[in-house]
Amino acid sequence: RIFTKKLIVYAPGYSLKASSRLKKILNTDYTELSRFFIKMRKKYRMDIELTTDMLIPLAFSPQGIMMETFYSNFKHVIWPTAEAGFGRAQKIIEGLNPFVPNEHHVLKVKNKTYKGNIICAGLLMVEDYRMALKKAVKEFDKRKIKIDLIILPQVSFDRYGDDLKGENFSVLSKELNIPVWVRN
Repeated sequence: RIFTKKLIVYAPGYSLKASSRLKKILNTDYTELSRFFIKMRKKYRMDIELTTDMLIPLAFSPQGIMMETFYSNFKHVIWPTAEAGFGRAQKIIEGLNPFVPNEHHVLKVKNKTYKGNIICAGLLMVEDYRMALKKAVKEFDKRKIKIDLIILPQVSFDRYGDDLKGENFSVLSKELNIPVWVRN
């Protein structure tokens, strides 16, 4: 008999410091894990929240922000996104692109800080964004597209704009000479 209405499951994660034995044990196909928990929700008739659920729709409605960027005169906006939400965020933003007068691009950011199988935005550091953005901005420049705004996910930063290592997102604006917004 189950005595709870909600269960929160943290997907197994490991960093670059994990032993190869532990990496083998914790190696996870997140999509397969999501499918498993779909079955378990029905079977046990309870709310089971998987923290890195790859199949659940994102609670992400960027159209207002997209219009705000247009009214603020930005032409090419880039949305760096963690691996866990990349495909779903890209689908949402690309689906809305025809309905806003400016262009929005989604960038997948790999976690180079912790490496391993860490794929969530909450553990991305300014350094991870820095590496991905420098490369992406160069690629867009080659295609004659000038990125003029970066929108980072709020979950990567505390209320002061610092990541878990204490580096503030604002350094990216200075280094790349591009304005940076942090939004949900």
